[in-house]
Amino acid sequence: MGWIYLARFLPLLSCAAGPAWAADLPLWPLPDGFSSRPVAERMWLNGVPLRVVFIGGVSREEDFQREMDRSCRQEGGRFRQISLGRKHLWSCMDGPYSQTVRWHLEGGRIMGESSVLNLNAKAKTPAPILALPGQTQVLSELETQDGSLRGRVEALQSSLSPAQIRSFFLREATADDWRLQGALSEKMTRLALEKGRESLDLAFSARPMGGSQTVLIWQKR
Repeated sequence: MGWIYLARFLPLLSCAAGPAWAADLPLWPLPDGFSSRPVAERMWLNGVPLRVVFIGGVSREEDFQREMDRSCRQEGGRFRQISLGRKHLWSCMDGPYSQTVRWHLEGGRIMGESSVLNLNAKAKTPAPILALPGQTQVLSELETQDGSLRGRVEALQSSLSPAQIRSFFLREATADDWRLQGALSEKMTRLALEKGRESLDLAFSARPMGGSQTVLIWQKR
């Protein structure tokens, strides 16, 4: 579980600042007429610097594919494509850079995200938001920063049940001065907390083979 899974949470973390790492993280060139908008000033995927932009443009699918294939090969990269139902995932491996475009058709327009990361970059280890219980691991993590605005999404997997891990996080958060947003829900699938300018949302689900999966969304404004 990595970038493709976490990409669905980008609208929650996106801001309008310009990219700060453009020179170090070159994006896959788009066809003429396509526009792009940065998701955040700085981003990290599992501690590695990442650059992502929202993209949009009008083009026939076959023309879009031909132009992206051409621009990848022109850079000396290797073009690959994966079908994800209504959405498509294309990649261009160019030296240390992993460039991807995830797109779909929306009202006759091609919409999606373009991203790049340097596979040789050194990963940083961010401070944990909440302590994790035993038998729990972080599968993937996406972090953003725009000046004082910060956000993080973590995907966790645990052998604990949804009710058990929810109770653990509630105890840890209460001990760390987090407060509930509203009354505590009787449903065991969600937990919403706040502390000053920070908010924390946790969604819990059961895994088919036992245990649980948690998505943690943290924001500081």
